[in-house]
Amino acid sequence: MTDTAPPVRLGLACTGWIADWAIHRPIRDGSPAVVAFAASRDAARARRYARAWSVPAAGGWADLLARDDVDAVYLATPNATHLPLALDAVRAGKHVLCEKPLGRDPALVAALLAEARRRRVIVREAFHYRAHPAVAAALAAVRDGAVGAVRRIDVRFGWRLERPGDIRLSAALDGGAVMDVGCYGVDLVRHLTAAPVEVTGARAEIGRTGVDLTGVVALRSGPVRARLWASLRAAGPVCAARVTGSRGTLGLRAPFLPVLPGGAAPVRRFAARWSPRAGAPDPVPGSDTSYRYQLDAFARDVAAGRWEADDGITDRARALAQVRARITGER
Repeated sequence: MTDTAPPVRLGLACTGWIADWAIHRPIRDGSPAVVAFAASRDAARARRYARAWSVPAAGGWADLLARDDVDAVYLATPNATHLPLALDAVRAGKHVLCEKPLGRDPALVAALLAEARRRRVIVREAFHYRAHPAVAAALAAVRDGAVGAVRRIDVRFGWRLERPGDIRLSAALDGGAVMDVGCYGVDLVRHLTAAPVEVTGARAEIGRTGVDLTGVVALRSGPVRARLWASLRAAGPVCAARVTGSRGTLGLRAPFLPVLPGGAAPVRRFAARWSPRAGAPDPVPGSDTSYRYQLDAFARDVAAGRWEADDGITDRARALAQVRARITGER
């Protein structure tokens, strides 16, 4: 994005707290975007949100899609609504930044991406952690052979959800630990390996609302084996990963939460520990949040008209579908 390019105009399909971290704070810190419209199923709620956040216009979802002054849509609605709303936005010619996961139906994801290709718009799944330069550098070093051939990946990500009515506890809205935090581990494995990701095992503690409260998933990607632990019932915040290769290991602290907004610190900042240390890449700075880097990159790509390939979205959806089938018996 050049200095003279106008900021990307965003419409928010979200009236929850995550828009503060992912959109409002990055814009205040300098991301090249503005919020032009706020949408909700409840138009009155959208208007209240717009007043509270100084958004110039608000209304329903159809109103957002009809706006000529909206270039891109940020989706942070319940998981089950991501795919249909993203397809609506793409058909309206809007770029899409969608909170993870985009969905767990690989056929519908593939259809969405095909439509995006036809209309030359971006559909990006908001795995914000990969946009942080320190995390990105560590992962790039692994792909370049810093630990040799990757043999195993272990991921632990969990927190304690105390709100009984939270949407993450709704089976109808595609809640559950694997969809909420386990999908990060699926993404990490997909990002570090070359072969399609296959689920070889999954077990879970199912809560009274029908969602997995804690899940353990075994994956395979070619010769690489992976184990993911995801939980909404962790005793405290947990965010860590370990990559084991033929010539060394990489331990990652807070890989998915490298720098949290506003000094929030449920886990300490990102750190990469290489063993052996000899030949390990130099640390890369990155003091902003990964949400800021993510919005910067999205806005630049929208402004430049830079379309992208699948980026593993369909493969991630297929893996999540396999997990769901093993945990619940659904096909």
